[in-house]
Amino acid sequence: MQSYNIVIDEIIVASVINTDFIEIKSFLNFKITLFIIFILLICVFISKIKINYRNLKVEIIAKIKILGICTVIIAIFAVWIGLSKDTKNFFKANREIRMLNVPFYPIYSTIKYAQKLYLVKSKNFKILDNSPKFTNNNKNLLIFIVGESERSANFSANGYTENNTNFYSKTQKNLISFTNFYACAASTMISVPCMFSDLPRKDFDINTAKYRQNLFGILQKAGVKIFWFEKNGHDCKGACNQIDVRNVKIISKTPFNKVSYYDDDVFDMAKTKIAELNGENAMIILHIRGSHGALYNQNYPLKFKKFTPTCDTNELKNCTYEQISNSYDNSIVYTDFLINDLINFIKKNSSFTQNALFFVSDHGESLGENGFYMHGLPFEKAPIFQTHIGAMFYISDDSKASKLNVLKDKKFSHDNIFHTVLGYFGIQSTVYNKKMDILAF
Repeated sequence: MQSYNIVIDEIIVASVINTDFIEIKSFLNFKITLFIIFILLICVFISKIKINYRNLKVEIIAKIKILGICTVIIAIFAVWIGLSKDTKNFFKANREIRMLNVPFYPIYSTIKYAQKLYLVKSKNFKILDNSPKFTNNNKNLLIFIVGESERSANFSANGYTENNTNFYSKTQKNLISFTNFYACAASTMISVPCMFSDLPRKDFDINTAKYRQNLFGILQKAGVKIFWFEKNGHDCKGACNQIDVRNVKIISKTPFNKVSYYDDDVFDMAKTKIAELNGENAMIILHIRGSHGALYNQNYPLKFKKFTPTCDTNELKNCTYEQISNSYDNSIVYTDFLINDLINFIKKNSSFTQNALFFVSDHGESLGENGFYMHGLPFEKAPIFQTHIGAMFYISDDSKASKLNVLKDKKFSHDNIFHTVLGYFGIQSTVYNKKMDILAF
C-alpha cells in the first residue's frame, strides 16, 4: 500500500492469489523481502510464547471486562458520529476511507473473496444464443490483442509528444488509434472477462459471468475457430473457459523453464497459426504482458531501450517521473513494433476474405501522478490514467477503415467489444446490438 498507493480490496486479494512467478518477481525487492522475513520472525516468536491459563471463572470474568470496555468505546464513538453532523457527512462523502483501515480492511477483503470463492452456490449455465448464424459467406480473420496496462495518455498516435511511442505503426495504412476508449475496470481480474461479456460495465459481476455464455461461446456455436495464447500469467482470468481447451495455450514463465519474458513468442505463435488455417473464419487472441509494472524495463529487449534515462527498479518512488515514463514508453514502443510486424505478416500471408487486428488494453496505468502508481483502484476512485486505455483497429477493407477513422475520437469502451466482434464476423444473434457495434456506426 505504501509503495504504490493502492487499496487492498477484494480484487487485489484475488489478483495476489492468482498471480504468477513473473509478477511476484517484479515486486520483490530488498525492503519487501526484509519486511516478509520480519513478519515471519514475529509469527515464530508468538508461536513460541508460553501461555499460562487461569481457571475458567477468572478467564470468563476477564473476557467480560474486555468485552464491556470495547462495547462502551464503540457506543461512545457511534453516538459521537450520530450527533456530529460534520462527522456524519464526512464519512458519507468519503466511504473509501474504510479501505485505509489496516489490517482490518485487507482481512475483511480476504474473507469476502473466500466467501465468494467457496460459499457461493453454483448456478445453472445461461445460454444466450443457441443458434447464431453467419449472414454472409466471407471467411474472416480477426487477431485480438489484449494489452496490459497500456494507457491512452502515452500513445503518440493519440497526441502524446514526449516520446514517439507509435513510431513503427504510425505509417501503417488502415490502422486507427482510438483516442477516447475506456476500460471496464482498473484491474485485469475484472476487465479481461468483462470485455468478452455481453454484460455492460455497470452490470458486470465475475460470479454471474462465470455461468453465462460469453463472446467465445457464441462464436464457436456459429462456427468460428478460436485460439487463445496466454502470456500474462498462468490463466486467462476465466475469459477463455468456453474455448475448446485444445486451442488454449498458456506460455507462463517459471523459475524452471526458458520461456522468454518478452511478448515476441506469442506473436510468433499467431503467425504460425495463421499459416496453418485454411481460409475458415478464425479469431486468435493474444493476452500479452505489454507494459506490466512495476519492472517496466523487463518488458522489452535492450535494443528497444529507445528513451532514456530509465527506471530500472521496482521501487518506483526512488525514480523520477521522467525515468518511469521512459521505461514505460519503451514497453509501449516494443508492443507497437510487434503489432506493426504482425499486420505486415497478415498482409503478405493471409488467404482470408477480410483481415483485422483489434488491440485493446485491459486497463491503464498510473506512473506517479498525484502519488498513485500502477493500477487496481476501484473503478469509481481510479484516476483517469487507470481507465483511459490504448485501443487500435486495423482492417484490410479500405472503405471500412475510412469510416473508422472518422470515429477515432468518439467515446467507446470495453462494452463495445462483444458486439463489434459479432458484427465483424457477420453473425446474426439474438444478443447482438448494432448500436454498440463500432463497425456499424
